[in-house]
Amino acid sequence: PIYLQALEDDEPSVRHWAVVGICASVKSPEKQAQLRPLLRSLLKDPSPTVRIAAAQGLCDWGESDALTVLINELQHPEEFVRLYAINALRHLGEKARPALPLVQAATKDPSGYVQRVARTIVKKLEGQQ
Repeated sequence: PIYLQALEDDEPSVRHWAVVGICASVKSPEKQAQLRPLLRSLLKDPSPTVRIAAAQGLCDWGESDALTVLINELQHPEEFVRLYAINALRHLGEKARPALPLVQAATKDPSGYVQRVARTIVKKLEGQQ
């Protein structure tokens, strides 16, 4: 209940950590099914970190169409947002495979950090690691 309350907070960081807490603590498929509509609504949150956390959680729960949000955030003008999106894809592992072409493109990102994470994902998904 405290996480659900925190989703109404004005501060994006509070909403972000509430999403992370929900996704980490909810393990039962029944409870995940109940919370999916809520997480889906957060894919349109004004904060990119909230959108990314919700997308990663939904992908973890088997909702592969949420990858679109992570893919879109790879194009964000802010380096930190792109880095957070590519890290979310890294954590998804095999579930990130449909995004592989865009992850490969991210190996040429202006940010060295994003490039390194992208190369790690590409190696892993191409079976080189």
